[in-house]
Amino acid sequence: MISTVNGQVWHQWPKRLTVGAIEWIFSHCIFRGADDALAVHAAAAVRPGGNGGAIVFPGLSGAGKSTLASTLMMSGWGLLSDEISLFDLDDFHLTGLGRPTILKGHSLEMMSQRYGERAIFGPSGRILDPPVRVAHLLPTEETRELSGQRFAPVAIVFPRRVADAKPELNPIERGTLFSRLSQYGLNFRSLGKRGFETTVELAKRVPAFELVYEDAADAEKFLRHDPLIDALPCVTGGERSTVAAKSADVGESAIVLEPADNDAASHQITESEALPTQNKSYLARSTDDVAPGLRMLVDALHDPDSVVGLTLKQWDQLVLIASHTELLPRIARQLSGDGLASLPDVVRRVLIRENQCEDLVRKSIEFELLHLQQLLPAVCNRIVLLKGAAYIAADLPWARGRITNDLDLLVPENSLASVEKVLADAGYSASYELSEADVRYYRRWLHETPPVSHPYRRIELDVHFRLLPMADPNSFCAHAFIERATPISDSPFHILDPVDRTIHAIINLAHTGEFRRAYRDLWDIYCLIEGRPEDSLGGSVSSFDWDQFARRTTELGIGRAVATVLLLVADLVGRGQPQEFCQLLLQESPERLRHRRLYRDMRRATIPDGPTLRSRSRRFAMWKMEHYPLPRIRTWLDPLTWTKRIQFAKDV
Repeated sequence: MISTVNGQVWHQWPKRLTVGAIEWIFSHCIFRGADDALAVHAAAAVRPGGNGGAIVFPGLSGAGKSTLASTLMMSGWGLLSDEISLFDLDDFHLTGLGRPTILKGHSLEMMSQRYGERAIFGPSGRILDPPVRVAHLLPTEETRELSGQRFAPVAIVFPRRVADAKPELNPIERGTLFSRLSQYGLNFRSLGKRGFETTVELAKRVPAFELVYEDAADAEKFLRHDPLIDALPCVTGGERSTVAAKSADVGESAIVLEPADNDAASHQITESEALPTQNKSYLARSTDDVAPGLRMLVDALHDPDSVVGLTLKQWDQLVLIASHTELLPRIARQLSGDGLASLPDVVRRVLIRENQCEDLVRKSIEFELLHLQQLLPAVCNRIVLLKGAAYIAADLPWARGRITNDLDLLVPENSLASVEKVLADAGYSASYELSEADVRYYRRWLHETPPVSHPYRRIELDVHFRLLPMADPNSFCAHAFIERATPISDSPFHILDPVDRTIHAIINLAHTGEFRRAYRDLWDIYCLIEGRPEDSLGGSVSSFDWDQFARRTTELGIGRAVATVLLLVADLVGRGQPQEFCQLLLQESPERLRHRRLYRDMRRATIPDGPTLRSRSRRFAMWKMEHYPLPRIRTWLDPLTWTKRIQFAKDV
C-alpha cells in the first residue's frame, strides 16, 4: 500500500498492514488540515445530559485514551475524536470529526466481548509495534450527528490506569498542564507564536485533572455523575480571540483572516471564468508537454500578481504541482502580507500554513547553526555552508520561502576527522541505523560522511568533503572552492562565491540524481544567475561572471551536464538565454542539444506527469539519472554498490 501526498510518496506499507496504514493516513490528513487549530494528541467527548461542553483526554499511544473513548461512545457519549483534538486558535472550540475509532490488542477483544453486536468493527489487520491485531470501531449514531459541530472545552483530563484503583480526579497545576500540552501538541512548534499563545491561554482557563482508574467502564460512570464535572463551565476564547487574531505573526506581517467582500469572493470562485490574459510568456520556447499547472507555477514564480483571479479549480492544480515540486512555500512567501487579502479563504489558509512551516524550518536551521558555531570553528577555520542552509544563513532575498530538509557543510578533507570527533563528543550520532557495509559505502564512494543529528534537535547534518561522489568520474578536490568561499556577515561560516555556488547547484542536480525536486533546483539556479525573481526585466541585480563560469566549468570537465541543465532552466523555468554559452562550451547549438538523450532524460525526469505525478516513464528516467554519469569501472565491481542500486530501483 502506497500513500502519496501531492505526488510525493509519503509512506509505503505491505498489504498485511493495510488497516493500520489507513489509520495513519486518516490522522495525517486531519493533521495537514489543522492550519487554523492547535492539534493535540487527545480524545474528546461530550457528556450526555451535561452543559454541552467537551472533555478532552490527552495521552500518548498506549495510555488507554482510545479504549476510554470507545467506552464513552458505547455508553451514550458523543465522541468528537479518539486520536486528534483540534482547538480553534481563536475561541478554543473543538470540532467533531465523526471518524471510526482504532482499537488494538486487548482493547479490541474487551470491547467486542463487552458490547457484543452493538460494537460493529471493520476489517481487522495487524501492526508491527506492538505486534497485535487492530480494527476500526464504527461510530455510533450520536457521534456521527456531532460531525462538523463545534463545542467549547469543559476540562482537560489525563487518563492513567492503575491496578486496583478506584476512579478519582486529582487537580493538575497550570504549569504542568502547559508543559504536557506543549509535548502533546502535534503542531505546537509549527504554529509558532500563535501555538504558544493558545497553549498558554488553555493552561490558564481550562481546568485540568488526572483521572486515576482501573477499568474504563468504571471511569465512565464516575465522570457521568461526578459533581465536580457538573460544576465546570464551558471555556471560550472571549476577548482574547480578536486580539490574538490581529496580533498573530505569520512570517513577517500580521495576517487577519477577514472574509473578502462578496463581489471579490464571487469573482474568484467562478470556475467558468478564464485566466487573465498574459502579455508575455516566461517560457523560452513552446512546451507542449508541460501541464497547465506547471505553466501557472512558472507564471506565479515570476509574477505573483498572476494568481489574482484564479478559480478554485485552477488553484487546486497550482497547489498540487507547487507542493509536489516544493515551490509552494516560495509562492506563499511572495504573497505574504497584503498579497493574501484578495485570495479565497481556503487558499489563504493553505498559504498561511506554508508560511508557518517555512518559518519553523528557518528558525530550526538558524538554531542549529548557533550550536555548530560554538563547536566547529575551534577545529576548522573555514567551514562552508551549502545549498538551502547557505541561502538561509546568508539571508539571500530570492531564497525566502526556500525549504531545506537538512544542513550541509563542506570542510577540507584534512579537517574531516577533527570535525567528526567534535560532533560525536557533542552528542551527534547517526540519523538512522547504518550497517558496517553502509558506513564503508559512504567512506569509499560518496562525497560526504554518514548523516548525523543531535538527539534533541534532530536536524540532519551532512558533512561534505567533496562536491561530487568519489565514484563519479568527474569528481574533483573541493579545495579551490573552499578557498574562494566568502564569509557570511556576523557568522563564522562561509558561502561559496556566486560562480561556484551556481556550479554546485547544477552538478548537485545533474550528477547526484536529485530529480524528485528538480523544478525547485532549476528555480534556484535561475535565481542564482539572474539575481532576484522580482526584477521585471529579467536582468541581473549584479552581473553574473559568465567568463569565470565557462572557464571553471571547462577545467572541471562538466561542460555537457552544465549546458544541458542551463537549457532546462531556459525551457522549463524561463527567460534564460544559454545559446551563446552552449555554443562556447560544446560547439553545439541548443536545438541539437535538445535532441541528445541526456537532455531528453533530464527533461522527462523533471516534469511531473501522470495521475500521481510520478508516471512509469518519469520514474525510469529518474532511475537513469541516478546512474549518470556512469561510475568508474571499479565502482561497478564493488559489491557495496549493488544493493544500493537495487534499493533505488525499488524506491522510484
